[in-house]
Parts: sequence; structure tokens; C-alpha cells
Amino acid sequence: MAMSAVSDAVKCRVFPSTFRGVAMDWFMALPQGSLAKFHDFSSKFLGHFSTRTIQDLFDMRQWEREALEQYMKRYSAASARFEELEPRMCVCAFKGGLFRGKFSRELSRELASSMTEVRARAHDYILEEEIEAHKRKQERAANVALGRKQI
Repeated sequence: MAMSAVSDAVKCRVFPSTFRGVAMDWFMALPQGSLAKFHDFSSKFLGHFSTRTIQDLFDMRQWEREALEQYMKRYSAASARFEELEPRMCVCAFKGGLFRGKFSRELSRELASSMTEVRARAHDYILEEEIEAHKRKQERAANVALGRKQI
């Protein structure tokens, strides 16, 4: 379009026709009339979508005591822009950032094809972590009630 020297109005109409998923959601959420020129439009688009790179996803790590659910939420927020474009890449980056444990071993045995699949497979592991955390909390409360020293 730049080489054809089309008008701003045409650029503004054609550009969104290439959007899918997250990009379309972003576009639909823009206030009506907020884009006066294509330059403004493209600047907003690049400003919103170029703040994270795939490398940022590969650099993310689950903290040692961070629950799987919390890591999944952090990672999902960071990867939302890439999931449709690079689903396997997002899965690999997620797995690479997982702390050692049962779920990491599970994904190593059979890599998921999308983050949707990762979330589905993580469900049981998240429940297991929640049950274990609840048990530890009950044990600490019982120990405090009995006057035992916490380790």
C-alpha cells in the first residue's frame, strides 16, 4: 500500500482487514473516532504489539515457590499476542520457564501443540498444588494450636 500511494482512508480501512484474534480484539476496543491518520493508527498498533518479543517469553521463568497457576497467569498475559501466530513457540517458551516438577516432566514426555492444550493439561496439577497448600496450612495451624515449633 505504501508503494501504491493510496490515501490514509484506504490504508485505515484495509489494515484492520488483516487482523485476527488478539489484534482484532484490540482494534475493536479502540474508541470510535480515535484514529485521525494512518500514521496514528500504525503508531498505536506498533506501540501496543511491539512491546514484547518472543525472546521475552523465552526469558520468563517460574519462581521457585510460585504456584503453577500464578506462573500460567503471568505467562498467558505476556504471550497473548503471540499465541495465534506462534502457538508451538509459545508452548516451548512456557515449558522452558517451568520450575522442575511433575508438570514440567509431563510436558517433556509429550509437548502440547498450543497453550490451550497446556492450560487443559495443567488443570489437574493446579488442583493438586492447591490441595497440598491447603494441607500445609492446616498442619501449620494444628502445630500452632498445639504449641509446636514451626520448621
